[in-house]
Amino acid sequence: MKIKLIFILALFFFSLILFNKKVIQFVFETKLSQWTEYNTKLIITKFDFFSGKIKIKDISLKNKPSFFYQNLFEANQINISIEPNTYFNELVIIKNLELKGSKFFFEIKNLKKDEIKDNLNLIDRLKKNKNPKIYPKKNKDKNFVINNLNISNAIAFIKYEKYDENIIIPLSDMSFSKVGNSGHSDPEFQHYKNVMKIILTNIFFKIQDENLRELIKEKYIER
Repeated sequence: MKIKLIFILALFFFSLILFNKKVIQFVFETKLSQWTEYNTKLIITKFDFFSGKIKIKDISLKNKPSFFYQNLFEANQINISIEPNTYFNELVIIKNLELKGSKFFFEIKNLKKDEIKDNLNLIDRLKKNKNPKIYPKKNKDKNFVINNLNISNAIAFIKYEKYDENIIIPLSDMSFSKVGNSGHSDPEFQHYKNVMKIILTNIFFKIQDENLRELIKEKYIER
């Protein structure tokens, strides 16, 4: 009788934790901060454990120190559909992810002559002959892949310290497939930072300032 009672109580408390939005929200914030390397805040409005359907509002990725914008990324609403049987796997499969009302804050700073830095660290990734970052080996490392990523009603804000006014650019709706944070054998896989480069290309063709276009073309597009 005691064993049965303990089992029921354990199951009850496990269910409370499993379906508690605050707990799930904390887990999401922690994992997204680890995956993106940017401090993440969000609010979960819906979570269905068995279907894998999740709705998020007011998500933000905090910018690195010393940059102008407070955030790197914001979105009004995100709809996510996760493959439930991958919750506890090393690779979490996200079937669909929709970003609505997104704002991308891209910032370029001059360091020295002909040397720049950006808040996405894209320029560092694109430098030729740069040694890849080596992470300490882990027994288990959570990675993710998004089978379908859709971005709609997005706006980009560009800050370049040589200009007093920020540039605001509405973006075209975009769709991507097989986006994640770790490479694997699928040749169609794209790292999420490479997707950011594609978004930057979308921005590039809408910039009217010739000097800024040339800078982005030289430092990012042609590499």
